[in-house]
Amino acid sequence: MMVGGNCPGRARTPFRRPFSINIKGDLSMKHTNLARLREGESGWVTGIEGRGAMSRRLQDMGLVRGTRVECLHRSPFGDPAVYLIRGAVIALRQEDSGCVLVDTQ
Repeated sequence: MMVGGNCPGRARTPFRRPFSINIKGDLSMKHTNLARLREGESGWVTGIEGRGAMSRRLQDMGLVRGTRVECLHRSPFGDPAVYLIRGAVIALRQEDSGCVLVDTQ
């Protein structure tokens, strides 16, 4: 079922069920990108900036909204870094991981 507003120029979007928000938890969240996570720090993916092949590849690796990501290791100069994503250990360059937006606590 498609539901759309009466606003001109607004695309019709599929209906999505409402979800509950924990206000206390959201106030303590820090918004950053994946490249800024330190070793041992984890967060939840909120989105990916940009479009194109790299954005699609990151999504194919499992970096979609709500996915928990943990930084396991950084190389001595910080690039690349190793992350635990959905049970898989993946190394990403700083340029690519900077496109992934995360919330941390």
